[in-house]
Amino acid sequence: KSSIVSNLAVTFGMDGAKVLLLDLNLREPALDRYFKLEGTKGFTDSISGKIALQDFIVHHPAKGIDILLSGTLTSDPGRLIDSPELREVISTLHKSYDIVIIDTPPIMRVSDAIVIGRVTDGILYVVESGKTTSPMIEYGLSLIKRSGIDIIGFVLNKTDKKPYSYPIC
Repeated sequence: KSSIVSNLAVTFGMDGAKVLLLDLNLREPALDRYFKLEGTKGFTDSISGKIALQDFIVHHPAKGIDILLSGTLTSDPGRLIDSPELREVISTLHKSYDIVIIDTPPIMRVSDAIVIGRVTDGILYVVESGKTTSPMIEYGLSLIKRSGIDIIGFVLNKTDKKPYSYPIC
């Protein structure tokens, strides 16, 4: 998931869009490693209100995007995800950027993606080939649909890299 949203953000950035990539996987953040920004503070640190959100946004000139990392791990990430402060942050960022792409925990693990999805334009549903079963995919889709969230797209990730060939008859 994190590699998909990272590459998507960079692609939009290279195309000239003003993009913010937001890591809201507050349980197992990954974007700090992808962009070599370990130790950088972020969303959870800004929510305390002591420092302005803008001070935690990192501009990545080589990639043409801005990044807001998850920040310091917290003991109760669910409370932050389902907070009015999060909704305010997303609303504020949406006004400042052409595109805000949010990385969340997997939909099957915790409800964070659904809670966040309710305050966004929609969800890009990413599933892992060979690991995510059809019933798991269907259950995830039912969660999204029941929540009234638009599905923007569907990505099958980590597919077999062998070249496809047609059977010889």
